[in-house]
Amino acid sequence: MTLISAGWNQFGQLGREGDCKIPSPVDFPPSEFICFSVGQLHSILVDKNGDLYGWGSNEDGGLGFANRTEVKKPTKIELNERVVWAACGYCVTAVLTESGRVLIISEGDPVQADIPEPCEYVCCGYYLVWAIGRSGTIYQCSSSPEDPCEKYELPEKTVQMDAGNGFAIAITADGQAFGFGDISPIPSTGKFEVIDSLQNVKVMKASAFEAHCIVISTDGKAYAWGSGGQGRLGLGSYDNSTVFVHVDKFDGKKVVDAAAGLAHSCFVTEDGSIYGCGNNEYGQALIGQIEMQPEPTKSEETKNVTAVECGNHTLAIIGGHPLKKPGIKVGAAAAAAGEHEKTKGVDKENEKEEKKNKSSCCLLI
Repeated sequence: MTLISAGWNQFGQLGREGDCKIPSPVDFPPSEFICFSVGQLHSILVDKNGDLYGWGSNEDGGLGFANRTEVKKPTKIELNERVVWAACGYCVTAVLTESGRVLIISEGDPVQADIPEPCEYVCCGYYLVWAIGRSGTIYQCSSSPEDPCEKYELPEKTVQMDAGNGFAIAITADGQAFGFGDISPIPSTGKFEVIDSLQNVKVMKASAFEAHCIVISTDGKAYAWGSGGQGRLGLGSYDNSTVFVHVDKFDGKKVVDAAAGLAHSCFVTEDGSIYGCGNNEYGQALIGQIEMQPEPTKSEETKNVTAVECGNHTLAIIGGHPLKKPGIKVGAAAAAAGEHEKTKGVDKENEKEEKKNKSSCCLLI
């Protein structure tokens, strides 16, 4: 796996030198990655050993280093436990450890969030940290860890989520999407509500950033919601959308990953192609010299992509296998797991019946 970057690089958030508009490898040796994430002005990755690395702006302490300046290349963030997932917000980093602890880095040293159960997933909004407990319960935590965390429960177990500025989207084990805040059909309730425009869509993954959101269905379709400024939704216009609309610009290929950025979006298709739309002033949409594009446009230079993350800039993985989120089975994977469990159950019943029949035969003899 090789991690590449493109986009604005004022604070070293690309993790490399050179032309910011040309997607190029981050200054980190090719490796197996557990995850990587992009914020407004910083980036992080977790390598196969569970070590966390960060780079970019540390002015607000979001990287946890003592020196509050920019970090120009990936630098290890010392923790006393293996990391299994991590995510960036505006100037905050959320870390999930192997034991299920959630650590928040926002003003220097990591501080543990006050969550009453081990967690299996974390993500960040602009300033808030969101976590999913092993029970499937959602927790919303402030970037100031001393503040109590809010708790939300959905009808089914929550398995994946993401958040922007003033909204969050949660995906349950059956592929249903629920919205909180601006993305909710009833924002004033202060609860997660079913997203009407996705009721007939089985959602596999959601990606959100400041003012828009992209979801991928289990059948490989992409849908966009939110601010359409600079063409970031990929719907062929610059209009906002208050409902999720199908983005159908990928030459019939399935979408396997997607990411919402500050004012752009990127989509990865099943053949390893990457498409970008929206603001491309600094090359963050990976579409060459075009400065703004309202429809997803295929990158001619970047191929064999397996994963992408966007913020104010973009990181993507070239080669390797799709990243797996800890403890999560979504959509088709969950269904497959369910079928497997059913099959195991049927096998056990058949085994019992066979033993019973054998026993009866013995008695007859």
